[in-house]
Formats: sequence, structure tokens, C-alpha cells
Amino acid sequence: LKRVCFLLIQTRLFISNAQILEPKAKNPPIIYHLPQPSCHRDIILLYHPKGNMRGINDSMCDDIKTAMSQQGIDLNTEVMTKCLSLCSSLHITAETMAESWMAYSLNKNIMDLDDISFDPFRSYLLKELEPKQEVGAIVKKRRVEMTPPPPKKARKNIPNPTPHKISVSPSKTFSFETRSDAGKVMVSYNPANVDVEKVKYGKCDIDTRSFEDTNARDYRYMFTTVEDRADALNDQAVLMGEIISEENNLEEIIKPVGTPHQDKVCLVGRICNEAHEGRLNATSIEMEGSRDKSQGQRIKVDVSNVKSYSMFSGQVVAVEGLNPTGRSITAEKIYDGVSLSKLKHEGKNSRPVHIMTVTGPYTLEKDSHYTPLRDFLLLVKEIKPSLVIMTGPYVTDADTLEMDDGTDMPVSFETVFQHKIVAMLDLIFQDDNPTQFVILPSLDDKLSQPVYPQPPLSDRIPEGKLLTFSDADIDVGTLSIHTLPRNRVHLLPNPATIAVNDLTVGVTSTDILLHLSSDEIHRNLPQNRIATLAQHLMKQKSYYPLFPAHMSTPVDLKRLDQFAMPCHPDILILPSMLAPFCRKVMDTLVVNPGYLIKGNRSGTYGNIWVSEAGEKVEIKKI
Repeated sequence: LKRVCFLLIQTRLFISNAQILEPKAKNPPIIYHLPQPSCHRDIILLYHPKGNMRGINDSMCDDIKTAMSQQGIDLNTEVMTKCLSLCSSLHITAETMAESWMAYSLNKNIMDLDDISFDPFRSYLLKELEPKQEVGAIVKKRRVEMTPPPPKKARKNIPNPTPHKISVSPSKTFSFETRSDAGKVMVSYNPANVDVEKVKYGKCDIDTRSFEDTNARDYRYMFTTVEDRADALNDQAVLMGEIISEENNLEEIIKPVGTPHQDKVCLVGRICNEAHEGRLNATSIEMEGSRDKSQGQRIKVDVSNVKSYSMFSGQVVAVEGLNPTGRSITAEKIYDGVSLSKLKHEGKNSRPVHIMTVTGPYTLEKDSHYTPLRDFLLLVKEIKPSLVIMTGPYVTDADTLEMDDGTDMPVSFETVFQHKIVAMLDLIFQDDNPTQFVILPSLDDKLSQPVYPQPPLSDRIPEGKLLTFSDADIDVGTLSIHTLPRNRVHLLPNPATIAVNDLTVGVTSTDILLHLSSDEIHRNLPQNRIATLAQHLMKQKSYYPLFPAHMSTPVDLKRLDQFAMPCHPDILILPSMLAPFCRKVMDTLVVNPGYLIKGNRSGTYGNIWVSEAGEKVEIKKI
């Protein structure tokens, strides 16, 4: 191989077909990158002026090693070479591959990336990243008009303008219309064999006032001091520690963290990562005590003698074991949380309820027709469920409005929301439809406040301001939700807890399951890992118990009480990029309905039926 490559370089045939990567160091080897699409593998060769060659990109290998080690994966040389080739052929970063591996390993319940698991993972990655175009699909170049009329203006003394018909122009046409698996049931949960056709599901009562203390409202953020954050974390750890010790009768053996004892003791505190970055592992577990009893000291936690555990950074636990030196405790038993009590809704009706839940994005990438949302709302109009829970993101890209003369007018994200989301919802309420809507924001949405917990969606300018152009009249600064029936559309924060008839429903649009999975470590779990991750939320009394938070989640720690879980929910909706699922966890129905759209492919939505006959869940393809 050395002789052949050397000959090619000398004759400049190789250089004419290769990409020369500009080196940065003084007198470095020359890097040649030769793509080979036929075998899905790129060749990366380093030619040194002295005649030495190496067949590996050290920088890329370091990136892969770092990204995978943060997920707790150590790669051998052979698998590292395969990963390097895979990243090069698919033109993806090491971080993208590591995140894809985390989602794949959780869905398949696989722990290690080795020679056996690499080939199925490679097939999964190719399927996820390569754009799909169905065979026989006819792609027409003309623009298809799918935009419903904009909502009526709720204004007095101002005539309703009749602008020219406008629509959000797409940049590319995809084959969503030609999909063949619409309506396919992906997940089914029906332990009581409930026949929903024999049960009458009708109107429901929505109560949000019972949870006003925990549901976030508009507030000033980015003004939280370090002292405020430390106080909030300390208060939470003290409160959780008191509940754990009381529930398990540990008051007599609880000792301060960092104080040596010869007898068996119990320490209460927050789990931390000794490395301060990367994923938690069995050798980097530390516990931080409270300030009033332990002066915030930390101690090493040895879990080698614990048969079964599941731990993550930010988790408040009680550890029982031996602490003879005061620097390390050999754990024998771990109490990983508290039990929540269910809230009794006195005087509330117990009528059967049908809930449909859906999570954005609501349109294909680089397409603004919102056809998937239209198809979903057509199902809502036909089925007439009791409640629809919608979580963002609703608008993720900037867009323009196309005028009759063919020109594009730049518009705000609110205008896109008006003419797409609100306009389609307005069509639902034109009929005698009893369905109510609950709308939650998302951190991935361009319309929402970039902080967690998130306040509800709101207008920048109350009810907007009308701007008149030569071709159209446009409301700016408003989402136009005020034009919809106020008793049918409920704007709630992220996360939110609500009462639906006599049921308590908790929902968040943040992918806490994926975030927990990237930090959590475990051994000999008694149940499915995803069920264990969902269980952590209830045991920690929080919709987001991870600390430090994932880089995509800007948590305001001063508002810890506003993303706390106030009681044991009957239904917990946790949208995630992980595979859709439904499980009964701690007597709570936990549902991941998936995303309505994944890139340029159709996704899923959820149906939940609850009655005296039992519970049934179906997650279907849109």
C-alpha cells in the first residue's frame, strides 16, 4: 500500500483526485482525503515529507474517543477505526455519532459498542441520517396550496382587511403525501382489554388552578445570583433528606457528611461527579452534604458492594454503610428518593376521557406547509377527543410570506404561527367540536422564552399591532391565540401539572429522559432502564432532577419549586427522541408519544383512553 500510494503521489494522479487538507503545524505531514462513495468509506492518508505514511486521523480519533467516553463507552482499536470510517463516510461529527449511539443503545438495551453491536448500529445510523424518497413518488415543481384562511381579527371599529392570499413558501417538496404507513400502530398498551368503541368518551373538565403554585408564570430571568442558586439547591437537598429519613426511619443513624464513624451510619446529600464534567461513572461518585449540618463537604461513595442501583448527578439520596475515615463511605444500601401521594380531586367528575398528545416539530425540514399538522388536526376533527395536549416546538426556522407578484416578504415567527398553527386550530372550532386544547412551549421553539421552567406562550404586544402593506395587512407582535375560544384553549408553562376530570396529568416538552440517560449509571436494574429513568422523576419530585443540567436546558435554579412535581400523577407525558413507549411505573401511566416529524420522515402521536373499564394507549404513525 505504501509503494502504490507513493507512486500515485509521484505521478500526481492521486493529488488530482484527492482533497488536500491544509495543515497547521510547522513542517507537518500532508493530509490527503480521498472519498470513496461506492464502498461508503473515505480514505484518509497522511504523507510525511520523509516518506512515512499513517492511515488514521489522530484529531478525529481524539474527538470520537472524547465524545464516546462522555457517554461511558471505551472503544478498542478496531471499533475506533470503524467509527472513524463511519464519521468520514456520513460526514458527521463525533458528537452526533455519540448522541445517536446513546439513543440506539437505550432503545435496544445495549451497553457496549463492540464488534458485534457495531454493524446493527451502523445500519441504524444510515437509516436515520440518509434522506428517504419513496419509490414511485412523483415530485411536482408547482407549489401546492394547503394554507387555511388566517384567523378572524378580534378588533373593534376596524374593518376586517381582505389581503391577497398569502402563504408560507416551501423551499423543497418531500414525499410526505405518498407515505404508506399512516395510521400504523407502533405501540399498544391495553392490559384490561378495553374496547373503546363500547365506551362513550365525551367532554372533560380542565383545572389548572389547583397547581398555580408550581406552574410557572412570566418572570424575570438571568438575574439569579450565585447565592440564590446555592440556597435553592441546599433547601431542596435538606427537604428531600428529611422526607427520605422520615419515610425509612433513618433519623437515629443519620450523621454529617465528612465525619468519621466506626459504626454503620447513614449520610444524606446530593450525588456529584468528582470529574466535574463528562458522564458519571462508578469511580467518580461523590456525595455533597447540606450546608447547615455538613458545611457542604463532599465524600467519596463506593458502590462496589451494592447489588442494584441507579444514580445520576443531582440526585438526592441517603446512603447507608461504613465511613471509618470520613473521606469515603462503602455503601451497603441506597435510598434513592421519596414516595409521592396522589391528590384526591373531590367533587370532580369521573367520566371517561380520551386524550390525544402530540409533540412538534409540526412540519418537515425546510418546508413550511405544515402538512403533518393539518393531517393530525383532520384526525382530531373526525375523532373529537376530549382533550388534545400539544407541545412545541411550533416554529423552528425563519420564513417569508409569498405575495401574488411572486416576491417574498420577510415575516416574524409570530406571523408564521398565526397563519399556520392558529389558522388550522380555528378550523377545528368552526364546528360543534367539544375538544379542548392544552398548548405548552418548548426550548427548541423560536417563540418561547429560552429558560426552564418556561412561561406559557404569550404576545409580545397584547393582541398585536396591525401593519398595512400594499399587498397585505399583517398583525405583528401577537400569536393571535386570543382569536380562539378562551374556554377551549389553555396556555400552560413547561412543565405543567393539570387536572383532567379526576385525573392528575403531568407533562413536559423537555427531553429529560434523554438527558438523564446521558449521565445515569446503573447495575442490575429490576426493570426496564427507560422505566427506571421515568421513575427517577417521581422519586425526586421534579420534572428535571438532573444537575448540572444538560447544555441545551438553561435552568433557573431559583425557580426549582416551579418545576417540582407537586403530587403523584396518574398520567405522565414525557416526549423524547427515544423510541415511543408506554409503561406503568409506580402506578403512573408513563407515555412517550414521540415526535410528529423526525427530520423529513413521518413520526408518531399518542392516544390515551381512561375509563372505569381500564386504560388503553395507542401510539400511531401520522
